[in-house]
Amino acid sequence: MVATQSLATVAAVTGKATGSPAVAAIAVALWGIGVMLYLMLATLVTLRLLTVPSRLDTFAPTYWIYMGATAITVLAGSRILLLASGLPIMRATAAVVSGLTFVLWAFGVWWVPLLIVFGIWRHVVNRERLRYETGLWSIVFPLGMFSVASMYFGAVVQLAFMVTIGRVGTGVAGVAWIAVTIGMVHAGARYIRTLRHGPANIAERT
Repeated sequence: MVATQSLATVAAVTGKATGSPAVAAIAVALWGIGVMLYLMLATLVTLRLLTVPSRLDTFAPTYWIYMGATAITVLAGSRILLLASGLPIMRATAAVVSGLTFVLWAFGVWWVPLLIVFGIWRHVVNRERLRYETGLWSIVFPLGMFSVASMYFGAVVQLAFMVTIGRVGTGVAGVAWIAVTIGMVHAGARYIRTLRHGPANIAERT
């Protein structure tokens, strides 16, 4: 799904540069396919949340990817809306692309407090130790992508509050990137120190 929307973004940028109706149509088609794939994915994720018993590993940071998926869809939709309004595909689909892009942006916003609640449940309620894991990068990427997408879409449709949200989100994403990077460096240094004490200690720590 993310790959599909990435291709849609590339096609939209290419279509704007070349003015090709065919490339523009391909961009919209890929975007639409990506939207359908996201809807199917979101349905499966929701069913899993409702049917699988709640465990600490169930609410891992990787769940943030689902918010990031809406973000890249919004970014692709924003690039499509920059295509020439006179193109046949834009006359036929501009309103649909704009409306669905906003709906998916709103759904991405809705994910944020829910994902924060997941983190509170895991680390505060159940006292799971907060330590570095590669899954934390799954939080950094969606935050950055959603911020950029909000600024792009807000500028295209002239919604200033979305641009403001994007700018604030950029700062939050930057802080998250720094925090996770520090955690990664600290974990790496600790692992190197462990190596010096031999394989036995590595087995004990893992």
